[in-house]
Amino acid sequence: MHLREIIVPPALPCDKARYQTDGINNNGVVKKVLSGNSYCISGSYSSALSLYSRLKKTVRKEYPVRCYKSSRINREKFRAAASKLLVEIKEGKPVLEKFPEIPWINDFYPGIEKFCLSFPDLLGINGAWQWYRKGVKYDVLNHSVHPFYGVYFPTRTEHLFMFDRWLSENKGRFGSAIDVGSGSGVLSFIMAKHGIKEILATDINPNSIFSINDNLKRLELSADIKAEKANLLDVDNASAGLVVFNPPWIPGNPLNEIDKGIYFENGFFENFFDSVYNKTGKSTLVAVFFSNFARLTGLLKYNPVETELNKSNRFSLVEKRESKVSMPSPGNKNRWLRGIRKKEKTELWVLQKQ
Repeated sequence: MHLREIIVPPALPCDKARYQTDGINNNGVVKKVLSGNSYCISGSYSSALSLYSRLKKTVRKEYPVRCYKSSRINREKFRAAASKLLVEIKEGKPVLEKFPEIPWINDFYPGIEKFCLSFPDLLGINGAWQWYRKGVKYDVLNHSVHPFYGVYFPTRTEHLFMFDRWLSENKGRFGSAIDVGSGSGVLSFIMAKHGIKEILATDINPNSIFSINDNLKRLELSADIKAEKANLLDVDNASAGLVVFNPPWIPGNPLNEIDKGIYFENGFFENFFDSVYNKTGKSTLVAVFFSNFARLTGLLKYNPVETELNKSNRFSLVEKRESKVSMPSPGNKNRWLRGIRKKEKTELWVLQKQ
């Protein structure tokens, strides 16, 4: 897979921005942006961040966050407003003084000398570049993972430790496995560490496939890991001893590729269990991670794994494990979130086809 096949933010024409920020105070810019006008930010990186922060505070004041529902409203309002803040890109560099160098810009937009990116998209590319350059270290792995742009990677690790322990207790049981919705490939790398020799990592996001293959070039693994772009188990050969799935845990409408690792739409889990039942052998074990977060917030009245077990005789429950989640930092402003985190549990469901 080549860079030209990946998903990147759209290159925007700069003439869509009707105003410049030079000589206009942040409050004035924020009012114009909230009324629907676009701004092409000029000046320094720090002044752009100050404007961005002012916009965020203004939106939070107009749409205060008191619960999960209000947090989603606030997020959507801020995303819409912030998309109106544009930055000119010229010869592969943002026209903002002291903005960090991002080699990816030339790779993502070859041959385009001048265009605009929304400031949030530019921040997203820069943040992703920093993670990719430095790598992410997980205690359950002996190496770092370097996630590519637009690829989900775990920021919480309870399910990783749970999976690591489960695999250690089932050492030598599986010769092959499929990691469905692999993201940055962390679960695949954990399985490789535990001696599973043949691993197929699938994801609908082409950036994920690029990311996994890019990481494999850095590593010397005894396992044979192959990454394939596919929706769930829509692959030619799904015969494996183990199918692993860390799905999104919150019902909602994904707006981008990263969102697809967090929010699931109606019918998502039904499609997953249908594909597993129709594609795999009878001895296949299915390990599914989930959380009770959506039920604690009132977004779900049911657990989709339990629903599958109760409504049909296609799968039986082998075991279920739970782990408490880490609490947000004491300084976190979202008290409602701290209350939920106290009760939240990460779950590992292990099923077998009947």
